[in-house]
Amino acid sequence: MKIQQMFRKRLIALLALSSTTVILTMATGIVYPLTLGRSHYQQPLLAQSWQEAQLTQVISGHRSDVNSLAISPDSKTLISSSKDKTIKFWNLRDGRLQRTIKGFTRTPSALVISADGKRLAAATERQINIWNLETGAPPRTLKGHTGIVRSIAISPDGKILVSGSPDKTVMVWDVLTGQSLGTITEHSDWVTAVAISPDGKHLVSASGGSDRSIKIWDLSSLELRQTISKQPRFMILPLVKIATS
Repeated sequence: MKIQQMFRKRLIALLALSSTTVILTMATGIVYPLTLGRSHYQQPLLAQSWQEAQLTQVISGHRSDVNSLAISPDSKTLISSSKDKTIKFWNLRDGRLQRTIKGFTRTPSALVISADGKRLAAATERQINIWNLETGAPPRTLKGHTGIVRSIAISPDGKILVSGSPDKTVMVWDVLTGQSLGTITEHSDWVTAVAISPDGKHLVSASGGSDRSIKIWDLSSLELRQTISKQPRFMILPLVKIATS
């Protein structure tokens, strides 16, 4: 399949596996791992390399749109969520389905896996489910948002989860106990994305609508450190994660 033909369908999520490999999920419910070309300076050129990209594998199995992706820290497993109300685990080497989580009454989305690979979190409407992948125990459910949860992130040590919602709030949670550690209410419009810095010290939140600001917070105290105001309107993909080779 030509790369141009793939983009006739809506791009749902983009995930980087390494400096030369990306994984795309389209509105067809199919996942495409692609191998990118390199520039003369040995740097990956994502925007300019679609002509050179080679389709390495097609992973199919969902019955509806795939809306979020995550890759295990060891790069061996791809996790996907779909409007068919399932979360699936795939072997990235051969595309084999390893496991399916079913039983959702709402569509799971906004997947994130902890840095140690032990926990998986997914948003389902106004709540968040956290699975212990080692024990296979039933998920812990976090409730508190009054709007649909659009974005989640887990701290590098795996102890804190943050979530953003159109209810204009960012909530901070203890992953182990499920207890709320605080709520940020300073955004004046819907929260589109949240992220935690690699050192675990800062939380970043972005807001759309009339707010259009990016705010940087101290993660331990939830004190505001900086506001970058009135950003141009932009689209945030459901999942963007960069990993180095």
